[in-house]
Amino acid sequence: GTHVMNRFQKLVGDTPRDARSVEIGALCRPLLKKPDYNVFYVDYANREFLVERYKNDPNVVLNEIVEVDGIWGEQTLSEATNKFNPVDFIVASHVIEHVPNLIEWLKELASILKEGGQLALAIPDQRYTFDFLRRPTHVSDILDSYFQKRRTPSAREVFDHLMNFCHVHPADAWANRYPLQDTGERLSWDQIQDLANSINQDNAYHDVHCLIFTPISFVNLMIDLAKLQLHHFACDQFFDTQYGDIEFFVRMKVVQDRELVLNSWILVRDQFIAQEKLAASSGLHLQAEQGYFIKIIPLVKKYLPVPLKNILKKIRNYLS
Repeated sequence: GTHVMNRFQKLVGDTPRDARSVEIGALCRPLLKKPDYNVFYVDYANREFLVERYKNDPNVVLNEIVEVDGIWGEQTLSEATNKFNPVDFIVASHVIEHVPNLIEWLKELASILKEGGQLALAIPDQRYTFDFLRRPTHVSDILDSYFQKRRTPSAREVFDHLMNFCHVHPADAWANRYPLQDTGERLSWDQIQDLANSINQDNAYHDVHCLIFTPISFVNLMIDLAKLQLHHFACDQFFDTQYGDIEFFVRMKVVQDRELVLNSWILVRDQFIAQEKLAASSGLHLQAEQGYFIKIIPLVKKYLPVPLKNILKKIRNYLS
């Protein structure tokens, strides 16, 4: 059978242990552990603050929260990683969706990576998480945050998160069984006004999901931003959400060649379109089945995409 890659392999792969690496938002589950990896931990606050903040969170093992090496809040990432950069590799699991200003974030990541350096992201798929009722982020949202120079989530994002939060089990979502009622937090008008004032007047930081993605919406955003020459990341590998799972993975490389950057993402999009047509023509119900195919899309110059006949073969094996 096919060798199915695990989460660690998709994100870290064969990154050398001595490579200068940065992990963002590791909290209590670092992918890169010291001293196995030459890693520098970055977060928005120090360990002490994080321990206090998560002390009542059942999902966080307090004594396993890593010691934060650099704080990326008011200062730039370049300042936060001062003596350690430039680096070979950055990994961030479930961080990008919390980012208030994607364009600025990607610029800062690129600023500390060596040419050809890699960025690996694990990204929740809106269709199978509590963001289920929210609409995927549009390029207009991202441009707006950029021109507002946002360093904290906007009131719109905070309201959207709190009002549309929805308890959905991935298995239900994959089986197309969705909660019928809106299960979001019921905010009173007073709470809404207080929140808006805290954000708009006091610049308060409310930790929410600012950005909402599906695999294809993410690819389309990267295409739109590449066309505007707003990022330097070419897609190196793309792993679609696997059946029953809630996240997809992407590995990118810092590349100066604008055409290569744009074409790498267009190639991924073309692959999605090809698979969609294929699923339609073989009568597969795409929403539920698409996770069965591992998609690894290599950088354009190195390989061609997986030939369609291989995908056809996989579908036939699955159906038989």
